[in-house]
Amino acid sequence: MLRTDRVDAYGRVQIGCMLAGRFERPSFDGVRWDAVNAATVVNDTADNLVINQKGAARELYPFDLRFEPEPQAGSVVCHG
Repeated sequence: MLRTDRVDAYGRVQIGCMLAGRFERPSFDGVRWDAVNAATVVNDTADNLVINQKGAARELYPFDLRFEPEPQAGSVVCHG
């Protein structure tokens, strides 16, 4: 998941990666959508999850993929 962070002094959009991981359809089978929040679903259903959450509300903060371990081919992709 990508987010536009800011526009720099040269007019270029700076994008932050908020969440990366692999989500397979079968992992959503049986999720109690009416009883859990989105953060719980993400944390419990993703493989190879890369996320930076802070606080009791588990608010998302951007991270730099350059400093994350090399993912397996095709296993971690940011989608906007």
